Amino acid sequence: MEEVKTRYTKIANKLWTDDKLVSLGGDSMMLYMYLLSSPHSNMAGYYRIPKEYIIADLKPFIKGLDKRFNKLFKSLIDSNMVMYCEQKEVVLLPNYLKYHSINNPNQATGIINKVKGLPANSLLNDFVNCCKLHIPKYADVIMNGLDNGLPNGLPNGLDNGLPNGYTNTVNSK
Repeated sequence: MEEVKTRYTKIANKLWTDDKLVSLGGDSMMLYMYLLSSPHSNMAGYYRIPKEYIIADLKPFIKGLDKRFNKLFKSLIDSNMVMYCEQKEVVLLPNYLKYHSINNPNQATGIINKVKGLPANSLLNDFVNCCKLHIPKYADVIMNGLDNGLPNGLPNGLDNGLPNGYTNTVNSK
């Protein structure tokens, strides 16, 4: 029998009573749970995922998803539970680090490595702000680790802002 490598994701039980998420309904909840725990996610809650992947993975679970996806996804964006860069297909879950805190410098290094693997995108400053808010003890370590820039396009570190042509948070259609 082949061993399957598994990565565990905590799902805070508060999620089931979160007014914002409950008001969005079951299909939005399923979409959000997927974004929290999908095989494409990572320890930063900031990763690349094309919408087509989401649709393909969730199609068996949400009836009529092809026709309803944009509306469901937009409801998560409008409620500030999800941010998405359309140009580079990168998602940021702003509260991910609030519920998936890191406990040591090695985990901060792991986050740095995950973020450095992303293409340059419009969400980097938002991610840094999430670090400052939710993991202030390690925010400087992460920012310093990213200060050399991202190999996939961000020039000269965070202080120079976003690459040309990028706006701040890019919402879904």
